[in-house]
Amino acid sequence: MTDKDTDASSITENQQSDLAKRVLSIKWFHHIYIPGYGLTPGPVRNSQDWLSSNLPKSFNGLRVLDIGGWDGYYSFLAEERGAVRILMIDSLQNPEAHSSGTLGFELAKETRKSKVEFKLMDVQDLDDLSEQFDVVFFLGVYYHLIDPIGALSKIFDKLAENGVVYLEGISARGRKPSLRFFEVGEIEPTTFCAGTERGLIRILENVGFSNISVIAKTRDPGRIISWVYSKVNRSGRFIKLVSGGARNLGFISDYPRILISAKKNSM
Repeated sequence: MTDKDTDASSITENQQSDLAKRVLSIKWFHHIYIPGYGLTPGPVRNSQDWLSSNLPKSFNGLRVLDIGGWDGYYSFLAEERGAVRILMIDSLQNPEAHSSGTLGFELAKETRKSKVEFKLMDVQDLDDLSEQFDVVFFLGVYYHLIDPIGALSKIFDKLAENGVVYLEGISARGRKPSLRFFEVGEIEPTTFCAGTERGLIRILENVGFSNISVIAKTRDPGRIISWVYSKVNRSGRFIKLVSGGARNLGFISDYPRILISAKKNSM
């Protein structure tokens, strides 16, 4: 077992260092490897593993914009995979979720000797950036926005010719192209919408993207849970347990997730 694979809790028990205290004082979202410590205790390792395994294995020589990067896992991943310029932006607008602010990112950047740059910025303010990028990560963000179509239009403008956006997030059920808006608090306070697979593809097309490809999809956790309960309890009580069940098993919501790539090619 390598140091990178070592469980953070076991290191903490054996090594009460200043670094360990700094790590444990932060409310982490991502699992990030901290040299001299191990993995940070974020709650989303399964989704990170799924997403990172489906992103390109090389960003060699590319400029990457990471929108809503939080602790910076995907920015650091792009750096590990050869990107020469990485800008991470986040608005950090959720006081509870972002209670540690940029402390996690700053500690990871310091210990990893990273060159990733951070700007406190909302996706709607992308017009303020003067540079363009070869790759944009739009991961786990669109469904937190009231105007995801406007955000994708701004992303299109910030991509260099032949640049690629990677859009990832929850996917609404249904075969028709649609973008569903939720009632306030229906999923959780900052989730406002979800597009069907065809709906997200149609939005990307209308914004101007081409070469659109569905790279990966997770299985539908809500349907899986319904099937499990139908096998173990045929009385009908399982129906009451399905709502929120995916969250209890470690999913962010009861909706499946989708990863889509789309290219800017205006020629």
